This record gives sequence, C-alpha cells and structure tokens, in this order.
Amino acid sequence: MKEKLKKSKILKAIIKKELGVDITKVSRIKEIVEGRNMYFLILREKENNTYQFIADTIKKNHATILHGQKAIKQWMVNDSCLKERYSKVLNEFYKETRGKKIANQLIQLEELPIVTNNNIIPYYLIDLISKIPKEKHDELKTRIEAFVKMIEITENNND
Repeated sequence: MKEKLKKSKILKAIIKKELGVDITKVSRIKEIVEGRNMYFLILREKENNTYQFIADTIKKNHATILHGQKAIKQWMVNDSCLKERYSKVLNEFYKETRGKKIANQLIQLEELPIVTNNNIIPYYLIDLISKIPKEKHDELKTRIEAFVKMIEITENNND
C-alpha cells in the first residue's frame, strides 16, 4: 500500500511539472481535466490499481475514475498533441519508478511518441517513418543525418 501511495504522489508531481496543472484542484478547466484523466489512466492501466484506490488518492468517486479513463483514451485517438503530452508524462513516470532504460522500452512497446533528450518525437513523424520499407532504412538514416548536419551548419552560421 505504501508503494502504491508513493507512486500516486510521484505521478501527481510529474503531471504538475510536465503539464503545469494541479490535478487535485476542483476544476473543469480542460488542461486540469486532461491531466487528471491521465492520472486515472496510468494508475489504473499501468499500475493495476483499483478504481476505489485511485478515487481515494484524489478525493473523487470510483465512477469519476472510470469515466475519466475512458474519456482520455477517446480524446487521444483524435488529438495527437494530447497523446504526445500523455507520452511525456508516462515516460517520466516510468523513468522515475522503473529507470530510464526500462522506460524507453515500455514506451516503444506502447507505440507512443518517443521522448528523447527532453524532446518529443511527434507521432506523425513516427507514423511517416513506419511507412518506409525496411530495405530503405539505411538510406533514410543517411538522409536524416545529412539534414541534421545542414541544420547545425545553418544554426552555427546564424550565431
């Protein structure tokens, strides 16, 4: 039980840091509701906590948790920016509770946008890359490396 409470506190802190919202605040402001629903989803589906346990940690009832968890899943289907924010929160939570290496593996398994060096690789880029045939991956890597070098040269010239 102590471990579950510790993880719930960690997750609240991560959401506050990453999204800039206090999910314990009684509010219907969109960003707070989204953060709160992320909290519900992660604690329920990633940590296998009961609805009642989650409700008790945030002073809500179990039906609110169930509804919020379902809502955030649906919203993420239609909102790639929300999905990216969720990915960042989940990645930070995994890093904090499981370590960086395992966090990256878990995020990749979930096919969520990847977070590297505090940058989010948007889902639409991952989706584009996934459409490239495997035999073209080396060529893609070469082209991306050239593009990155071009950007670095341009930035250095502007300095």
